[in-house]
Amino acid sequence: MELQMDDANILKGMAIYRQPGDSLPHFLIGDLQQFDVTRKFTGDIFCIQSFDRRVSLDAIYPTVRGSGWVECQKVWEEWSLNLETFPELASTLFSSFDAEIEGIKSCIAETQIEKVVAARGESFEIDVSASDVWSAFESLHHTHLDAFLFLIYHPVKGCWMGATPELLLNVEQGLGKVMALAGTITQDQLGWTAKEALEQTVTSKFIKEILVKEGIYDAVEGEMGELIMGNIKHLVSEWKFGLALEQCFGLVRQLHPTPAVGGYPQSESCDWLEKNEDFERGLYAGYMGLVSENVASFYVTLRCCKIAKNGYTLYAGCGVNEGSNSVIEWKETAAKMNILGQFMPR
Repeated sequence: MELQMDDANILKGMAIYRQPGDSLPHFLIGDLQQFDVTRKFTGDIFCIQSFDRRVSLDAIYPTVRGSGWVECQKVWEEWSLNLETFPELASTLFSSFDAEIEGIKSCIAETQIEKVVAARGESFEIDVSASDVWSAFESLHHTHLDAFLFLIYHPVKGCWMGATPELLLNVEQGLGKVMALAGTITQDQLGWTAKEALEQTVTSKFIKEILVKEGIYDAVEGEMGELIMGNIKHLVSEWKFGLALEQCFGLVRQLHPTPAVGGYPQSESCDWLEKNEDFERGLYAGYMGLVSENVASFYVTLRCCKIAKNGYTLYAGCGVNEGSNSVIEWKETAAKMNILGQFMPR
C-alpha cells in the first residue's frame, strides 16, 4: 500500500531512536510521505524502507522534535494509543522453515544462485502495554550500547521496535562507510566454519560490485573482525570510500537488500523469496535511518519485532548456502530473536 500524497490526506508518523554510543534517545513527529531526494529540509528526517525494494522509501518530515528519556517516554505513551490489533498471530513452524532451507539448497545446486536468506517469525498473543514496550526499549539501551535503537509508528506498516547492529551506509564529510556483516554463529558453537566464511565473502563481493557500478573505485575494505551481540557472533568488515552526500541515495537503493538479508545474486535470490517465502517481512530486513543537511546514516532493520495491542511478532533470518543445516539455523534464529524477546512479556 502506498502512502497518500495529496495535502488533504497527509499521514503522520513517529520515530523514537537512539544512535549507537549515545546516552539519550530522540524523537521526531511529522508528516509521513514518500521520500523526495530533491526536497529541501533542515534538521533530521527519518527514513523507513520495507524489505521489498519495490515499496517506496518513506520519510517522516518532522514538525516536532525532542530528546531525553522522559520526553520520549511521554511521546511513546501518546502514540501507543494508535496501536492496531493483529487479526491473527502465527508463528513459522519448524517443518515450514526446514522445507524452505531445503528448497534453497536445491535451488543453489541447480542454478547460479549462491545464497538466499531464509527468515521466520515467532508470535506471542498477549496484552501489550505501553510500559512493557518502553521497559524493553530501556533494557535494549543498557544492554546494547553500540546498536541503533528504534521504536517507530507507521500508520500503514505498523509499530516496530528493535536494536540493530548493522550499518548499511553512513556518509559524512565526503566519506562513505558500508558494513559487511553476514557470517553468524551462536556463542555455543565451537568456531567459524567454511559456511560462515563463504557468507561473508559473498557479501563483500556484492558490495564491491555495487560500488564499482556506482562509479566508486577508491573503496578499501578493512580487516575482517567479529561483532558480538548477546549470544550471537558475526563476521564483519567495513568498506570506506569517498562519497558526496547527494550520491548516497542512489547507492543505498542499489545496496538494498544486501546478501546479508536477501541473497546473492540480488535479483534472483529476492525473486526466489517472493515466490517461496510464506509470510510478509514488512519492515524486517528493510532499512531505516536519518538524513540531515550534512550526514546520512542508514541501518538494516534487524533484531526487531512488530507490535500490536494483542501481541507481537519477533523476526530473524539466516543465510543459507550449500553448507546449511536447518536445525543449526533454527537455533541461530532463536538466539537472534531472544536479543529483543527476552525483554518482552511472554
